[in-house]
This record gives sequence, structure tokens and C-alpha cells, in this order.
Amino acid sequence: MITKVRLLSRIFSKYHQKRYHSYFTAHIIIETIIWVNDAMFENDNTEFDSEMTNLPEFPSDFGPNPFIIDMQKAARQNDNFRTTLWTGDHLQVTLMNIPVKGTVGLEVHSDLDQFLRVEEGLGLVQLGTSKLSMDSQYLVFDNYSIFVPAGIWHNIVNIGNQPLRMTSVYAPPHYEWGTVHPTKADSASNEES
Repeated sequence: MITKVRLLSRIFSKYHQKRYHSYFTAHIIIETIIWVNDAMFENDNTEFDSEMTNLPEFPSDFGPNPFIIDMQKAARQNDNFRTTLWTGDHLQVTLMNIPVKGTVGLEVHSDLDQFLRVEEGLGLVQLGTSKLSMDSQYLVFDNYSIFVPAGIWHNIVNIGNQPLRMTSVYAPPHYEWGTVHPTKADSASNEES
């Protein structure tokens, strides 16, 4: 647990370490510190959970309400093949957990764009213009992002020795609000129905 002063010091030092020295950024940092001070603290003895162990219980879809979360920690906490974390009118965020030697499955979305981010693990991304022409392959690991435009066939294979944990963003939403697929088989049976 940390106190207000230590929390504000951490916020400022993280921005300073990234070498954000412009007047505009400094102004934002100061306004943020003032807002945090005014809006969140009643006295100097207020403490925060610095490890952010108070993450939401999964599975749960928090959309379309405003929502703030550490995505990497949330992805690590997700044990389902797919969990919708947030569904709005124009965007959806899911968390994925691909087992060792497992795959997302070869797919194409004709009416939406997809963004994926590897939170933890090692994967092989396969992309192509048709199901029979998967001519691009890329190695991805922690913090890599994958942008998949509508109409592009894609698959991701877990080639590591631990679960491949990812965040996936669909625009517009692809699944019903609150969708949870504990396994890939559950996902496949749900897509067929």
C-alpha cells in the first residue's frame, strides 16, 4: 500500500523517465496531480493498492460504461479462451488465453477491423488474402500488436511453452455483450449456432 505522496511521485517519475519534457505534457501532469488530489483523497492517510490486486472478477463485461484497467494484468487473470471485457456500440475488447500449441483458428471478418496485442507469450501470426494463400508469417511476443483489416484471413498459433495471453479489439463489436468462451470448442460451437 502506498500513500498519496508516494503515488503522485510515481506518476511524475514515470512521465519524467519517458522524457516528456514539453510544457504541454508538464501541464497535463500537473493537472492530473491536482485532479487526483482533489477528487480522490480525503486526507493524507489514504492508501492505494500499488499492485492493483483489486482487479475485476472475471468473467464480466463492463461496457458500455466508462472503464479503466491495467490490460496486461487483466489478460493474465483471464483463464478463458475468450472473455468479453468491454462492449460498446462501436467497439469491443476481449481477452484471449490460447493454450500451448493451440490456435485462435483460421478466420476472416468481412465487416470489421481487428487489433490484437500480445500481453504475454510467444506466437506465430499467419495472414493472407484467402484461406489458401496464407503467405505472411510473423513471430510475436510480449507487447507486440497485430492490425488485421476487414477481409484479411488470419490465425495465431501459440508456439511457446506457456499460455499466449492477448487482448483483442473489434470495431464494430463481433460478439454479444457478456460473451464468454471457456474453451476454443465452446467458441466454435457458439459461432455455428
